[in-house]
Amino acid sequence: MDTMVLDLNLMSEIPKHVDGSKAAWLAQEMVKIPSLPGEEANLALFLADYLRGLGMEVQVQDVLASKQVIGRYRGSDGRPSLMFNGHMDHNPPILGWTKDPYGGIVEDGWLYGAGAVNMKGGDAAMITAAAAVHNSGIRLKGDLMVSCVMGELMGGLGTRHMLESGIVPDMAIVTEPTDLNLRTKHPGVFQGLIHTYGKIRHFSAGDLHKGIHALEKMVKIINALGPSMTPLTPGSWLKFKPHPDFPGFPQFNIGTINAGLGKDYKKRPTLMPDLCTITFDCRFIPGMSVESIKRDLEAVIEKLKKEDLDLKVEIDTPIPGFLNMPAYEISHDDSLVTTLVKWHQYVTNTKPEMGGKVAGRIGGATDAGHFYEKRVKAVVYGPGGRFVNIPDERLRVDDIINGAKILALVAGDICS
Repeated sequence: MDTMVLDLNLMSEIPKHVDGSKAAWLAQEMVKIPSLPGEEANLALFLADYLRGLGMEVQVQDVLASKQVIGRYRGSDGRPSLMFNGHMDHNPPILGWTKDPYGGIVEDGWLYGAGAVNMKGGDAAMITAAAAVHNSGIRLKGDLMVSCVMGELMGGLGTRHMLESGIVPDMAIVTEPTDLNLRTKHPGVFQGLIHTYGKIRHFSAGDLHKGIHALEKMVKIINALGPSMTPLTPGSWLKFKPHPDFPGFPQFNIGTINAGLGKDYKKRPTLMPDLCTITFDCRFIPGMSVESIKRDLEAVIEKLKKEDLDLKVEIDTPIPGFLNMPAYEISHDDSLVTTLVKWHQYVTNTKPEMGGKVAGRIGGATDAGHFYEKRVKAVVYGPGGRFVNIPDERLRVDDIINGAKILALVAGDICS
């Protein structure tokens, strides 16, 4: 499909309907409503009311114990449809904040707050953009949708649920923070648990019976996998073909380790632990899969078992309550990409970065992977990014507004 172009006089009207003050207010109000992973229901209900006020058809979905909301402006025949997608959940505030993380504070043009960058600023931008297209009076041919989903930080539970419920657009823009650059590819995420099993033993046992130390057995696996967050090379335990757009990947990380007695990991330092568990996260590149990584991991363990007959191991993936996320990529020649680039340049007079590494960041995964798996054209583009997941997380309000203008122009172009 060729890049679509509307009358520039008509398109110049769309940004006039981007209400910057409402965009800033919406982002502030969203920050004020805590929405940790799996606890997004209050924010979803707030947004459902807000979207109804904008004249959208609204659907609220229950996902696990939480909720998410999808709004829609219907076109005359529904195609081509475009969805703006953003998640409501955010990481918990960490140590070191000097601002109220739930205060929705704006100072010197910066919005501060837990989740302000990742990604309530992007949510506010996409909602404001959709409203601007609607208020401009442009007659839509394709449906224009916004999805404010739960559980992206749990592997994209909300977006996966939405897609499997039958809400599948032709195209999607995931408004994750990219500092208004285009992330056209990103690695996949393979997460899970590795358990080693042992046999309890006390100092007083003497030679009566042999214990098996579950934690020491786990150390063998950790050592075999190598240092965390270190680029793996061809010929290592993980089989892959290097990808030029993902320098330094794939990588593997051991996140936590827990050992003790029984499934509750009861702590008795005088007894050998009979269970040890680590959490792991592998960021993999296109050409790899969850299945191939699991096979490579199992091969490492099987080799260790031949050297240690007491090694008993179980791999559990994905982590209960989470999903693994597919790798994703889209051609820079795709009409969705070229349309977004065109309107970015129109608004900012600059050319955005494009690729797997933008604004100095690489390695993060998004819900674009789930769209990609469903053969939905998707690109990642949104405001903010530099000050994400740090104390005093923040983004510029002007970036939210500019993002809303660009997204509105893209939607008007594609859906008319």
